[in-house]
Amino acid sequence: MADEKIMEWSQRNLDNDLSQLEKSMLEKHLQESTEDRQNADELMEVSRQLSLLPRTDPPHSVIPQVLDQIEREETSRSKTVSSPSRTRWLSVGRAVAAAVIVSFAGLFALMKFQSSDLENGQKMGDTNEAGVYSQLEEKDANMEKANSVIWSPNQTYRAEWKERKLVVVRADGALQYERLFNSEQLQLQKIEWLTDQVVKVTLIHADRQVPEIITVDVVKKQEVQ
Repeated sequence: MADEKIMEWSQRNLDNDLSQLEKSMLEKHLQESTEDRQNADELMEVSRQLSLLPRTDPPHSVIPQVLDQIEREETSRSKTVSSPSRTRWLSVGRAVAAAVIVSFAGLFALMKFQSSDLENGQKMGDTNEAGVYSQLEEKDANMEKANSVIWSPNQTYRAEWKERKLVVVRADGALQYERLFNSEQLQLQKIEWLTDQVVKVTLIHADRQVPEIITVDVVKKQEVQ
């Protein structure tokens, strides 16, 4: 059996990729060839050592350390063994080790990148969501502030909304009318003067779909229809 075929079948045997017939033929040959048996055992040992590598968060220095160790062992063996077939076996073993290590490192890097990407994506989504809510709240606050102080047409009265309270003062600052609304889930939508003494207030309740409209005669100090 050719050396290349022995190397190929030995590697496939480690991967459980041989048919029953091929496996029987390989075992028969290895029983007859002491040198090939030794080479196959060494290849199996390399594979076993690779399987013992850490599988989570390995330092990058693991790869060069393992390759350097294989290089030293190959150099040491080459001083005492000059067989061409044995040299090819060792080269194949080193190539297999390098391929497995690089594949392992690449897989780990991909997993870490995806995990980081997912985490960043989640954080970004949380940040964007918080930003949208903040902008909406700020917009509502600015709108309420803009609509909370309104002068009557002749500048006789000034209507203000202060913490669930409608306050109307005269131009000189004296209090003309005041009304407190008990509901805490209440928000001002709009204040407008219908005449110089009649003011309309539109309020939004959290538990109602339709806004509440209140019209007040601030001179008579009573609601009007």
